[in-house]
Amino acid sequence: MRACGNDEIQVGVLPSQEKIWHRYYDEKELNPELSDDSMFKAICHAGYENRTAFMFYGKSFTYRKLYEGIELVAKAFLQNGIGKGDVVMLMLPTLPESLYCFYALNRIGAISNLVDVRIAPRQLVEISHKTKPKMIFLMDFYLERADSIKDLTGIEKIVVLRGCESFPFAVSMYRFSELFNGRSRIVRRDSRYSFWQEFLRWGKDCSMPLDADVHADDIAAIYQTSGTTGFPKSAVHTNFNLNNSSMMKHFHMNEFNPGDKVLSILPLFTLFGFVFDIHMPLRYGMTLVIVPLFKKKSLADLLLRHKPNHIFSVPSQWESVVGNKRIKCDLSFIKTIFVAGEVLDKALRLNINSLLHEGGSKAEICSDYGMTEAGGTISFVNPAYTSHDACGNGYSGIPMPLCNICIYDNEALKEMDYNRPGEICVQVPFAVKGYYNDPEATDNLFCTHPDGSVWLHTGDIGYLTEKGHLYVIDRKKRMIVRFDGSKVFPIELESVIKEVRGVAECSVVPAPDPVHLQGKVPFAFVVTEEPDIQERVENDIKRICSSRLPVYLQPYGIKFIVEIPRNSMGKADYLKLIEMI
Repeated sequence: MRACGNDEIQVGVLPSQEKIWHRYYDEKELNPELSDDSMFKAICHAGYENRTAFMFYGKSFTYRKLYEGIELVAKAFLQNGIGKGDVVMLMLPTLPESLYCFYALNRIGAISNLVDVRIAPRQLVEISHKTKPKMIFLMDFYLERADSIKDLTGIEKIVVLRGCESFPFAVSMYRFSELFNGRSRIVRRDSRYSFWQEFLRWGKDCSMPLDADVHADDIAAIYQTSGTTGFPKSAVHTNFNLNNSSMMKHFHMNEFNPGDKVLSILPLFTLFGFVFDIHMPLRYGMTLVIVPLFKKKSLADLLLRHKPNHIFSVPSQWESVVGNKRIKCDLSFIKTIFVAGEVLDKALRLNINSLLHEGGSKAEICSDYGMTEAGGTISFVNPAYTSHDACGNGYSGIPMPLCNICIYDNEALKEMDYNRPGEICVQVPFAVKGYYNDPEATDNLFCTHPDGSVWLHTGDIGYLTEKGHLYVIDRKKRMIVRFDGSKVFPIELESVIKEVRGVAECSVVPAPDPVHLQGKVPFAFVVTEEPDIQERVENDIKRICSSRLPVYLQPYGIKFIVEIPRNSMGKADYLKLIEMI
């Protein structure tokens, strides 16, 4: 762990010592009984065998079918020499086969390495070098991804899932391949390549003992971080982390009940998507509606077709729903909506809540602030604790009961008082064990403060209020530093630009300063509701920015684009935007 200075801690009671947010919780919430189960054992329910575990393109699968699928796949892994501590790469969308693989690996004590199916080859090579998988699972649409790593030492088998077998015919031949921008391919066969059905046949021949001695602190999964630096890091999480992170989400919302329907639209390979969109519902006897790859314009259709009770999502996925005339109907089936991944814009939040209330739903959208390394949620906005509509941009609710927060000044090397911005640092029992085979990155993640306490530094800038409310201003890495040292937080400029009539989306990134030898300037990418209003919108943006913002905060340039490029989580892809300047 790296040291963050040797100064003495400030005199007086600081936010991390006072923990004022504890007043929102009772004793049971502050001292919950935590689970020591494996993730597989956590989803095994006596009496739930005939309940529906998940639905996939109109076909229902009971919990009994889920358990049987896990058992067969676990035997197939054992027959192929996979055992406790071995790493298997799952480069798959959310499919029934994906669930079988993850929980089967957990049952035998092996580790799932969850990787974005659309990852760049150079990033895949880097991940493979660090995690050293013994097996790889991927769709035939992305078979070429295996070409870049198949000759790495240690990879013993590559199992290919064919779209024509995993999906209904029409989906696999048309819609799915279009969504993934790939085509089904014939496998170039050698002894290491196998199809899914061949892999399952090995399971039928296995007579080895099935259940391993799996402990709470054993590694369950490796998640790749978003990779804002260009190369993702492989975050290591244990059974204890992931089980209890999902338990705390369920614990603080009394709307989750066995049999409830959850619309699973988030990717399997993200921690938020898997832990809250898949594991938590299965752990508590709910039913998943699996959507392998989601297009944000389809959310309205999915809501009307499946009538889910709970939706976990990212803010951008709701932009196409607001204003959709078809969705102005009965929405009373919606109990909860959670968004995470990026700051929820106040105007979008108000519009979604208005839509829900007009449709007869009592729900209000709840936003989560968290990160992969923290095991999920750090703070969340719950209407039971505070008025959502009264909060401004950046409001991220109150810290979770087991989470401690320190707002830290990395230059002065001290904790900041209430309402003073600094880097958000957290202490949470579900924090990542570290980065797989990357001790240097692990040391940079956890920091020892002057008083000897150890904190996870989030890389986000924010502040706490006297009421225990957390505000996230922006990513530290997104902060734009001008030639004179002035600091620009893109969200400040974005929130002003979004007020202009006709602006649908906006993202601000740093651009080279054309006048000075050092520093950057803010550059705005804008998407308009109609293409023929761009000239008027540009003039309005310049007018409102000049009247509302100091000169150093105003955009140096404005560029109109058809849509904001996004990564697999639906977040704006800032690296691509910088390339587009």
